[in-house]
Amino acid sequence: MKQICILLVTLLISVDAVSQELDEKIIESIRSSLEMDAYTKAMQNALSNNDINKLAKKLENIDEDDHFFTYKVDVNGITDQKSSGRCWLFTSLNMFRPKAIEVFNVSSFQFSENYLYFWDLFEKSNLFLNNIIESADRSVDDRLVQWYLKSPVDDGGMWSSFANLVDKYGMVPKSAMPETNSSENTRNMIKFINLKLKEDGLRLREAAKNGQNDKQLHTMREEMLADIYRMLVLNLGVPPTVFEWRYEDKNKKVSDYAIYTPLEFKEKVLGDIRVNDYVMLMNDPARPFDKHYEIDNYRNVEEGVNWHYVNLSNDKIKPMVIESIKNNMVVYASCDVGQ
Repeated sequence: MKQICILLVTLLISVDAVSQELDEKIIESIRSSLEMDAYTKAMQNALSNNDINKLAKKLENIDEDDHFFTYKVDVNGITDQKSSGRCWLFTSLNMFRPKAIEVFNVSSFQFSENYLYFWDLFEKSNLFLNNIIESADRSVDDRLVQWYLKSPVDDGGMWSSFANLVDKYGMVPKSAMPETNSSENTRNMIKFINLKLKEDGLRLREAAKNGQNDKQLHTMREEMLADIYRMLVLNLGVPPTVFEWRYEDKNKKVSDYAIYTPLEFKEKVLGDIRVNDYVMLMNDPARPFDKHYEIDNYRNVEEGVNWHYVNLSNDKIKPMVIESIKNNMVVYASCDVGQ
């Protein structure tokens, strides 16, 4: 007992030695160190009434670079992801807009991002519920279980996510499944889907704890997915299994209506191009270069491939980018834009 008491005293002394409260003397010292001179007052007035990013922008840096290029990819118009995290999906589909423009001889073209977004969220929901079933024997405080429950689905993804979706669900023109308010402003929809999935995840864990077998758990999973499908339909619309489409070409000639399934439309546009043949090149200085990496369990489709890439230095990536643009092929690019 005496040893325990000595240890506690020692710990308390140790804590006092390395930490100190903010007493009035320290606060007063810090307060008096700030001199509210004319410069500081001007800075206070500026920062308290304006956007700091605009204030920090140097006038001489604005428009110092022109935007004239020798080589450009033949594509017309921009696509807008609005208030959503679907940048990877827009970028991936934009890779093949020049191909669609060429195939149909049109002035501009846009795929339906909403169509693939629907299936992305549905497939991610299925993957989450499967992961919950597979980890049902672990404690709810287990780090892996907590990682699953933290954010069952989100807007994020990358090239491999796109390839998984296109191979399974095909592609459709934007008119076949246009944007909705929820697809352009995804935060609330994602919030409620995640709340539902977390509830379902806990129900599955409880059922497993009470002795339900895998078959019974997966029957529950299918019923839960029906609820998720309904939520997605109410927010994003019904994804077409077949659609009728026509277009006006560059010569102002209107085509006849044609009937497609999404997979047939993909084959019409892409021809012999296979999206899984593409290799993602990344510059990830946190890992050794000239190696292939795979991120475990980072996928959106249960039977799909994980995110994987070849890590290269920028001096190796740059010539490939230039050759791609010279060949009229759009470059898929992602970067840490927040910095």
